[in-house]
Amino acid sequence: QWGQKKIKAPEAWDTTTGSSDVVAAVIDTGVTYDHPDLKDNMWRDEGGDGRYGMMFHDNGSATVITGIGGTANAAMTDWERVGDVSGHGTHVAGIIGAVGDNSTGVAGVNWKVKILTVGVFSYIPSWDDTSAYDSDTMKGLNYIADLKRSGVNIVAANMSLGGARELQSDNSAYGQAIKAASKAGDKGILICMAAGNDGEDLDAPKEWFRKGERFYPACFKYENTISVGALKKEENGALSPDG
Repeated sequence: QWGQKKIKAPEAWDTTTGSSDVVAAVIDTGVTYDHPDLKDNMWRDEGGDGRYGMMFHDNGSATVITGIGGTANAAMTDWERVGDVSGHGTHVAGIIGAVGDNSTGVAGVNWKVKILTVGVFSYIPSWDDTSAYDSDTMKGLNYIADLKRSGVNIVAANMSLGGARELQSDNSAYGQAIKAASKAGDKGILICMAAGNDGEDLDAPKEWFRKGERFYPACFKYENTISVGALKKEENGALSPDG
């Protein structure tokens, strides 16, 4: 829990530990919705079919996460898994909103919050790894924008994903999907995007193999977006940029 101390979360908890009226969307590999330290903070569509969210797959299909017929990593087919296809999204969700003061696991930044699962990665058996197409990520962004417009109180969306690529226009389809989600509803959604783990200046990469490239989606710049860097803890206890 050193990270929580570093961002002074304990001081913030003296004022508030979060609210179950707030929804945070996790656009990632999925979330283990029955995890003992997350299950009480998972968003569900109580007025509809009880879904926890959606997973968008690289074969063009989509899975409604209902919690019926399987939990995390229970394979529907080799290409579609319900829950979390790698564990990364569950890790991220725990940082955002693991239940606090319950003598279980860790405490998230928010002890009380609603985590909305938006899976955009697919498991690739031939690689034994996961991958996300821009098209699936854009579907995930469109999904949360639609939910926001329908009245779901999505305050923030976390995108701990991305990679280096050639310079993109803010008017690209991917960029416009982020912009649209950030402006959805009355107050929009704060889109939080990982700055990557390369220790690079995002606006001016210095490594020769990064010349002419930028890290996306973190390098899309709109009013309601934020790029987030990270620290790691060294063996000697010192902190340094992650990467």
